[in-house]
Amino acid sequence: MKFLKRLSFIKIYIIGALLVIFVSIAGTIIYIKLNSGDYVFTDVTAYDPPYSILIAENANFEFSTTHLNAESIVDGLGIAYDSIKLDDIQQSEGQFVDPDQNYIAYSFYIRNVGTAPISIDYYMRITEVFDGLDEYIRILIIEDDTIYRMYQKADQPDEDNNMPIYNQLPPGINFLSDTMILRETRYNFKPNQVKCFRVIMWLEEQDPNMIDNQQIGRISTQLTFSIDTDAHISFNDNHLLSSEDNDLWFPIYSLCMVQFDMYYLSNDQV
Repeated sequence: MKFLKRLSFIKIYIIGALLVIFVSIAGTIIYIKLNSGDYVFTDVTAYDPPYSILIAENANFEFSTTHLNAESIVDGLGIAYDSIKLDDIQQSEGQFVDPDQNYIAYSFYIRNVGTAPISIDYYMRITEVFDGLDEYIRILIIEDDTIYRMYQKADQPDEDNNMPIYNQLPPGINFLSDTMILRETRYNFKPNQVKCFRVIMWLEEQDPNMIDNQQIGRISTQLTFSIDTDAHISFNDNHLLSSEDNDLWFPIYSLCMVQFDMYYLSNDQV
């Protein structure tokens, strides 16, 4: 019996020793892998990910980020499109303040800071709205100072089944839904390429939905840019998984967002 107990103890000792040796070897292999470049984690100072975007208010990207915001308080009964200082806005960076009219005018830039060409998806959605400001807001998006698109909620006919007629106003593109304003994709966005976006939001005075006695209101929107991963790679929960040819990395710069907040106060409230 004593011999069997001793044999059992020796077996346990051997198994324990083998486990310690195995863990030590595995730890050594992992350490070597991590320090040899086979696996690279999120340290953008040491590694340039192939798919990455950033945004900034300035074209030189001295201060780049993934989140920007612009807000404004507007009053009165809206403004006319031809009173917006488009020329001045196109010469500005960041938020432009018009001393004569109240509206949001914000310019920013997006850059491919990765090492590979990408496609970018972008969409704009309404996150909050109070007292029907979405009914008569207009949103003009200027891309690279060459592409102009004005978005609005779809007009409705009046009691005589007549549609509104606007003077000196660009043709409107209807919102995709009650909450989704637009959705676009830009392809072949090359490394270090920069695109300029200018967003102008105002309350259109000609819109029949303007409420003369409205006292207060608010609308918040988000313009979101993301890498079209379906065209390049697949990911879950914003984590990219490595393939046999790619290092393991986490795309912390795969999503950028610009927040817009517009507050309406009547002349009596200002």
